[in-house]
Amino acid sequence: MLLWLLPLAGLACGGCSPPADPGIGQGSWRLEGDATLGQLVVEEGRCTIGFWGVTPDGRAAWGTGGPELRPCEVEPELPDADAPGAWIYFPFRTGAGDGAAAGRLDPGAPTLTVPLGNHASEGAITLTRTPGELSDAERLAAASAAEEAVLDLQAGWARGEAALLHGDRLVGEIYLGDRASVAVYDEYWMTDGVVDATWRQDGAVILLQFPVMPALRGEEGLLRVSPATGEARVPLGAAPTPDDRRLRVVLRGVDAAEASAAMSTAREASIAREQSIAGAMAAQLSAEAMSEAGACRSPEVLPGDWPVWLAGYEVRITEVRGEGGAPVCEVVMEPDPIQHGRRMSIRAHPDGVIEQVVRSLE
Repeated sequence: MLLWLLPLAGLACGGCSPPADPGIGQGSWRLEGDATLGQLVVEEGRCTIGFWGVTPDGRAAWGTGGPELRPCEVEPELPDADAPGAWIYFPFRTGAGDGAAAGRLDPGAPTLTVPLGNHASEGAITLTRTPGELSDAERLAAASAAEEAVLDLQAGWARGEAALLHGDRLVGEIYLGDRASVAVYDEYWMTDGVVDATWRQDGAVILLQFPVMPALRGEEGLLRVSPATGEARVPLGAAPTPDDRRLRVVLRGVDAAEASAAMSTAREASIAREQSIAGAMAAQLSAEAMSEAGACRSPEVLPGDWPVWLAGYEVRITEVRGEGGAPVCEVVMEPDPIQHGRRMSIRAHPDGVIEQVVRSLE
């Protein structure tokens, strides 16, 4: 079994105290939500729990393992917390492997929330708690379906190959074995085929870092892959945010013809995007470069973040005669170096693009 299939790091209870009062009294509660069904029982200082679920698309599945209710431990939050609740610790099984997990029980609301990542935006199972219990038939059916899906997913992750999809569109591949490798291809970024990636574990998430185009300042690409949720994120910053691009991880191989077609589509979309954005940017720069004194200025002295927006282009600004003979600042932008996302050579005046050429990646 691969290292990243070991128990979910950071979620184990460790040295929990004996079961405590979770602040909800004693009784039995049904747990329902997020395609999941379960039961929680607290009685005479004893806590047991069981829940089982499979997402509708089958990308993720989880459960406490087997149809029986499992012992759980309770650790109340500190009294001075903003909204004191309790954490319940229990065995947990997902497509990522077997381990332990924690769920937050809010006495002020009928919910149990089980985080599936290191950050709130990386997903959670939210279960509504209502008095009652599952029938034997409900419990057995839910546990059986979850166990079958978990075993299939664990086998898929053990094979170590997956397709990355944005919606239903293929946009990449990941391979995880003795070493990791990645290919990505859409209008925003592209690797030079399948490239080696460095990877490390960040709790329940795998971080993959790899060379990618465009690389404007030597930066590399980064994917946050969550086997527990069947999702990969392209983070906008150091920590995940709700605005990150989210990709589906589908446990299957990608053949060469399928990848080639997806790459061609990605190149065409990237060129169209660059033509639209860079062309408008060149025309705007041409207009703003002319000073009140009638001289053309470089981007470095203009208001705004022009050097940032022009990263990846060599820019020349010269004074020429426009239509009607009036002086204008002509902008010429050349990709430097030529790479995915930076392929357009553009010549523009304030009224728009005069000439544009797509440079070959060869």
